[in-house]
Amino acid sequence: NSKLPIPLHCLYFINGATLQIPILALASITNDRAAIPAAYIPAYGAVSFLPYSMKPVYAFFSSIILGKNDFSNDADISHRPTRMHLLLAMLQFLSGLSYIGTAFIPAGGIISCFLWGFARGVAASWPEFLLGLALISVSRRLSRESAGSSDDVDGKSYKDIASVFQSQAATSRNLGSLFGSLLTFGVFVWKLHRDHENGSTEEETENEPLGVGIVSVLLFATASLSILGGIIAMLYPVDQPKNGTTNPRGDDVAAADVAYSQISQATMFQNETDKTAINSSSPLCTKTS
Repeated sequence: NSKLPIPLHCLYFINGATLQIPILALASITNDRAAIPAAYIPAYGAVSFLPYSMKPVYAFFSSIILGKNDFSNDADISHRPTRMHLLLAMLQFLSGLSYIGTAFIPAGGIISCFLWGFARGVAASWPEFLLGLALISVSRRLSRESAGSSDDVDGKSYKDIASVFQSQAATSRNLGSLFGSLLTFGVFVWKLHRDHENGSTEEETENEPLGVGIVSVLLFATASLSILGGIIAMLYPVDQPKNGTTNPRGDDVAAADVAYSQISQATMFQNETDKTAINSSSPLCTKTS
């Protein structure tokens, strides 16, 4: 009967959708508006996806930001609110702003493309890392509750719950990716239909870049979803322990003291996701004009 909390379902859905929706827009900006030379394309790809290999850095800064001043391993903080959801919300907002900033990259703005590409990568991969930690935290908490606050949080109960939650999270992410792909496909079909009605030939349609309006709509839609994710993370903090739940370790595993076991499990869970993100949203594609 283990069910992933609905806010986590929504956040994973948004995570998948925001990987797919901006693909056409990013390719258009990279190839048409900024017109990055072919010799620089590999470097741009490396800079854009470098943040996805920086999870140990995110773990370090997360452990500092999430309450070194507010949490203590010697105190029972099981009833105190953690701040992971606030950090997650802030990063979701920053992710939205990074897409808005990308929409305003000027013509020939090669340097801007590199800077915003790196910023988008950080703003997307860091909250993805925190989502993995939140999933593990919820799994541990539920296993404690079902086992009567047993110290054996790594037993069968925890593994079963974590396995089910990971499957449900992957399903939500895939549904979000499907939604984003269908939306992008719909925009592409609409553009072809519009060009056909305007009397454009097939060759002209193939070589015509996306208009500024379409690029802006796709990027602002992605930004809106990211901001919505931030609102969900702030209003429905899934990392909070329930009232009356005791923690035999004397600390909240979802709080500032990020355990290395959690980091490794979250990283393992996201390895395939990172590969998908790199492959699906890569701007390294054929020029459209």
